[in-house]
Amino acid sequence: MNNFSTHSAESGSESNPVEGEANFEGNDTEVLISRLRHPVIRQQIINILYEQELNYLNQIRNEEWLPHLPDGWTGEEKFKLLKGKTSGKIISADDLEERLKQGSGPSREKIEKELDEDIRQIESVTEVDYTTNEPTISSIPLNWTVPWTGERATPKQMSIIEAHEKGHRTRFYDTATDTLQQGFDLSKVQFTQEYYDLLKRNSENRTDKPEDSELELSLDDMRQTYLNHYLFTGMEIAERMSQLKNYFGFKADEKFTQAHLDYARTHYIDDTGMDNGMTLFFQGITPETEGRFIELINTSGI
Repeated sequence: MNNFSTHSAESGSESNPVEGEANFEGNDTEVLISRLRHPVIRQQIINILYEQELNYLNQIRNEEWLPHLPDGWTGEEKFKLLKGKTSGKIISADDLEERLKQGSGPSREKIEKELDEDIRQIESVTEVDYTTNEPTISSIPLNWTVPWTGERATPKQMSIIEAHEKGHRTRFYDTATDTLQQGFDLSKVQFTQEYYDLLKRNSENRTDKPEDSELELSLDDMRQTYLNHYLFTGMEIAERMSQLKNYFGFKADEKFTQAHLDYARTHYIDDTGMDNGMTLFFQGITPETEGRFIELINTSGI
């Protein structure tokens, strides 16, 4: 597997003009930050975060909140919980009160300031640890073993992973799932026994191993959980879209086209050795959904 392909600007051709852009060999976080600071991309992110907060505020205002006592609680706990009669969402009474104090709605200025601070933070600090856990938004473990190879990550894979996790810090798209899933058809994703076994190996190799029950799901249950509650959530779709833009070295608001998607389908995994669900990700982008996928990757602050 060639993780550092020799694609260059000269290797592009009229028949395949994106080849010269592909397989960017620089630092993925640097091109990510460059895009995040571009006024078009920055404004797209702010718009999405603002809409998320506004929609959430409207939901909690219109919900009927009832006292909620989880199993094992006595009612004497410090925090009092409420449960939405319609949504089933659970929130602390203090958090609800704080949210309702926002008055007419979220502050766009506050969102802008928080985004700019998040960008400054990911540019200046990279949290690492020495566990064998998988990378997360909180830390990049230096002893992580890549589950699809059984080996330590290459420098390029670590660069990709670092940018992926840092992207999460700026694009907290926790309620954007329904929109971003429009670029996919999950029924076309082939969640195989081989992939299920890979996920189990990854869990078993962690320093902080999960409960045994988490490793005993059936293939169908694991497929449902992994696809609907992880890989194809708004948060994860956004960062895998970002991986593709990083792969082509996009530093501003360059347009991701059908040609970019076609090239990435064939070359991304071979060039980078990075298959953090990317095989399944590409399977979900079908001829029927790829037009919407391309629209979303260009308009979602990626």
